Amino acid sequence: MTSQHWRASRKTWIADLVFGALAAVAVFAVGLMYFVASDARDLDRSALLIVVGATIALTQWRGGMAWLMRRIRASVGRYLNARAQAKGPHALARVIVVDGDTLDDATTGARYRVANIDAPETGNRAGCEMERAMGERAKAYASAVLTKARVVTAHPTGELDKYGRVLAFVVVDNKDLGSILIERGFARAWNGKRGRWCGKAGGLRQLAHRRAEPWSCPRAHASTTGTGETNQRG
Repeated sequence: MTSQHWRASRKTWIADLVFGALAAVAVFAVGLMYFVASDARDLDRSALLIVVGATIALTQWRGGMAWLMRRIRASVGRYLNARAQAKGPHALARVIVVDGDTLDDATTGARYRVANIDAPETGNRAGCEMERAMGERAKAYASAVLTKARVVTAHPTGELDKYGRVLAFVVVDNKDLGSILIERGFARAWNGKRGRWCGKAGGLRQLAHRRAEPWSCPRAHASTTGTGETNQRG
């Protein structure tokens, strides 16, 4: 999360907290007024208002605590990543693959971005269903390579990316992981900026060509094989 996004999130949280506190105080006040000034038949109503006020206050407090815990986890993550970045080359004992170009070190909690590749996104970050499917394939392939490896070493570049991840070259049994994924058609070389994956001009087409697999894209209304042949779709 960038500092601009963090400030916007903080402002939203503060506004919600103030509004919720004012609402809770107002409901409490009305409930107490009923309780003090009313006869016995209005006790149920005053008790109900007090409970509503307490519920509003608790809800806002829980929301604020959840926001605070997210900030703490993000800060801890940046700290762990900064420590890993400062280490220099080091072995990774327990690696968890987040996606095709992102790895977690389960031992230290640091998160690594493979410095020399760009892999298709997974989940909601994908631009289309084809990217999401290829992202899952890239993740599975990277996981298989790392599971079979005897030695996995991270070589930090000395930088963190904008998400706070450690930029590092990852070496698997003396072979560069990024180069393996590029060669197998699960990632492309990183050129300093993210490009499109979906559509006729997107990167998925080049990956399919490298894997010698058929390629099709509903957006482009065309199907292309790995040998370069094109068939129009209806």
